[in-house]
Amino acid sequence: QAIEVNQKQGRALAYESEWLKLRAQVVDAEKYVSECRASELTLAGQMAKFGSMDQRIPGEGFINTEQRVRWNAQLEMKKKARVTAEARANLLRRDLEDLRVEIGKAGFSVPSGPMVQ
Repeated sequence: QAIEVNQKQGRALAYESEWLKLRAQVVDAEKYVSECRASELTLAGQMAKFGSMDQRIPGEGFINTEQRVRWNAQLEMKKKARVTAEARANLLRRDLEDLRVEIGKAGFSVPSGPMVQ
């Protein structure tokens, strides 16, 4: 009986180790998504602010077409980076959910969702 208890504890620790590694990857991916979103929103906010100021200046304003094209390209790059980061985070979350189900089928349990809220 002691052998069975020890084997079960070993399986539980192996699952916990695997879950913690994957959970850390999910958290890192979600942090990166948040950073990408913040960068994208910051640039969009600056563009709106300067665009608004530019419209109030008579004539052509101070933002030329080349600058506007550059800003739009930067914004598009930031959007693509965010979308890619979100896709990676989604895949990792799916893998974590699959592992959680596997752990449940083995007779163990893990928390679902974020640890800190």
